[in-house]
Amino acid sequence: MILRLITFGAAGVVYLALRFWTLKGVIPLKAGHLSDLSSFQLFINVPPLVVKYIGKLLLPTSLNFDYVFDPVYSISEPRAFISALITIALVIIIWRLALRAKEFAFALLLIFIPLLPALYIPALGLNTFTERYLYLPSIGFALLVVLIVNKVIVEFSRSKGYSFKYKLTAVIVILSVLSVVIYSVATVKRNKLWHSGYTLWGDTVVKSPASRIARNNYAIELSKRGFQDEALVHLQEAVLIDSDSALTYNNLGIVYAKKGMLNEALGAFKRAVEISPNDADARRNYSRALGLLKEGNR
Repeated sequence: MILRLITFGAAGVVYLALRFWTLKGVIPLKAGHLSDLSSFQLFINVPPLVVKYIGKLLLPTSLNFDYVFDPVYSISEPRAFISALITIALVIIIWRLALRAKEFAFALLLIFIPLLPALYIPALGLNTFTERYLYLPSIGFALLVVLIVNKVIVEFSRSKGYSFKYKLTAVIVILSVLSVVIYSVATVKRNKLWHSGYTLWGDTVVKSPASRIARNNYAIELSKRGFQDEALVHLQEAVLIDSDSALTYNNLGIVYAKKGMLNEALGAFKRAVEISPNDADARRNYSRALGLLKEGNR
């Protein structure tokens, strides 16, 4: 057994060494919002993600379509340090349960194993934290709750007697029904927000005002409904959030054009092309705006 563990450990060390040499780090960096983070900084951002996912499993409130990544830069930051301690504690708990209560360990593993791909930050792009990654882990969480409740009932029935067991079971059933009702009402309310892009992105902008994606999409929905001035405000906010987004400038140009502000539209499309020369939409819109201006000057 020890020899097998040593073999696996040695293979892991060799793999990490080769990965570090090939990728210039344990975790390859991506451009954009992750470009200013080192491999170590990406690594210490994993525990805060773990804690955030656990929080959403325990209390799924304030659901949001687009979360803005707020990284930690040092392990000395309280959020990073506390999250690391919680994550280490969870690993120890899973390890100890694996030796004593395999069913509890299985439930915890059913929570965290499906989450592992969602913790590889460089592969996630802008969706660093997304609620949909909790679909599979929620199965493990439900199993864990059932196991805990069953354990409580069994232990109390031994010490308090079977009459107390039935009372406790009745209380648990009532609480379970209340939970189902509360979650059902919350689900219906959430579904109403998903009724259209307008309602969904409107809610997202309120909850994530620093999201460039939310600002862009809400502006598009506003523009479709003829609210060009409101759309313009959100796109200008998106530019302040990220001044190097070709998509934002392209959308800005479209809204300017709808308002009849062709010079401003041309400037926005030009900036989009400068940022992303291979963006076909930006080039096409730039050419159209240029053509309209030339026709107007004749």
